[in-house]
Amino acid sequence: MKKEILFILLLIQIGAAAQSVNFSITIRFEPITASKNIYVYMNDDWRIDTLAFPESNVLTYSGTISKPGTFHIATDSAVCSQYLWVDSIPASLTLKEEKTKFEKNKLVMKDLAGSEDTRLLFQLTEPRQLPVIRIYANASKETRDSASNVFVNFYYNIIDSIFIARPESPIIPHYIRFYQQMLGTEKTSLLYHRLNAAQQNAEQGQKIKEFLDRNVILSKGTILDDFSMKQPDGKKLTLYKIKGSYILLDFWASWCGPCRAENPHLVKLYNKFKEKGLQVISISLDDNKKDWIKAIEKDKLPWLHVSDLKGWDNQLAKKYQISSVPFTLLLDSNYKVVANQLYARELDSVLSDLLK
Repeated sequence: MKKEILFILLLIQIGAAAQSVNFSITIRFEPITASKNIYVYMNDDWRIDTLAFPESNVLTYSGTISKPGTFHIATDSAVCSQYLWVDSIPASLTLKEEKTKFEKNKLVMKDLAGSEDTRLLFQLTEPRQLPVIRIYANASKETRDSASNVFVNFYYNIIDSIFIARPESPIIPHYIRFYQQMLGTEKTSLLYHRLNAAQQNAEQGQKIKEFLDRNVILSKGTILDDFSMKQPDGKKLTLYKIKGSYILLDFWASWCGPCRAENPHLVKLYNKFKEKGLQVISISLDDNKKDWIKAIEKDKLPWLHVSDLKGWDNQLAKKYQISSVPFTLLLDSNYKVVANQLYARELDSVLSDLLK
C-alpha cells in the first residue's frame, strides 16, 4: 500500500514538473532614483521574488513558474503598471523610470522582445491611431451615439483580428477585459463566448464573466439597496438619507494608482455639477484608516467618504462583485442605477445631458 501511495505521489510530482515553465528575462533599468531591491510579482503563482538591484542596471533573471502568466515589476521607488507575459521563450526589455506626483514613480516598458504572446500583451497598452471624429458641443444624442459606435467597432475589430490570427492565444482575454467598458455588455458578451474553455477559465476570462454578471445585477433602472457604512469620523452614513439629483458612488483605495490618477478629474466633475445637485460618496477598499484619511487629504476630495476598512472584503464590493477599482456607479434621486463603470470624462458627458 505504501509503495502504491509513493508511486502516485511520484506521478503527481512528475506531472507538476511537466507542466512547469522555465523562464528567462533580461531587464535593463533606466532609473532616476536609487533602489536597493527589485520586486517581481508572479500573479498566477501568487508569489513575489525580491532581488538585489544590479549595479550595472541590467538584471538577468531566470526561474520556474507553474504555467505561463503575467508578471508585475517594481523597485523601491517605482512601479510598472503594465503586465509582462512570461513563458518559455526568453524575453528582454527596458524599464524606464518616470517621475509622477504620487509616492511612487512609474516604470515604463520599452524595447521589448520575446514570444508572440509577450509582444501581443505589450501591444495592448501601446498608443493606437484612433479614428478622428469631430463632435460639436451642441451635437445631438444620436450624433454622439453614432460616434461612440465608431470607437466600439474599432476596438471590437482589434480583438476580432487577434481571434482570426491566433484564436488560442491566452492574451485574448486580456484584450477583452481591457476594452470591456468601451465595448459594452453586448459586444463583450459576443467576444467572451468566442473564447475557448481554457481562455474562459483563466483569471482574465473569469473577470470578464464577473463584468457581464455584474452588469445584470447593476443594470440600468435597478434600485440599489440601502446601506450604512462608517465615515472617517466614525459616524455612520446611510445611502437613503443622502439626497441629490444624482449620486455617484466611487469605489477606490489609497493604494490604487489609477484611482489616485482619476481623482483630480473627479474633483473637477464634482465642482462642475455640485450646484446642480450632484452628490459623491467615495467607498474605500482600504484596510488601513491612516492611509485612507491621508489619501483623502492629499488628493483634496471634498465629498462624502465611507469605508468598513475590510479591503476587498468590503460589504458592497463583495455584494456587487466589484473586483477592480476605480469603479463608479451613478444613481438618480430614487437610487436607481443610471450607469456604471464610467470615468470622469464619460460621466461629464452623461451628467451634461441629464442636468441641462
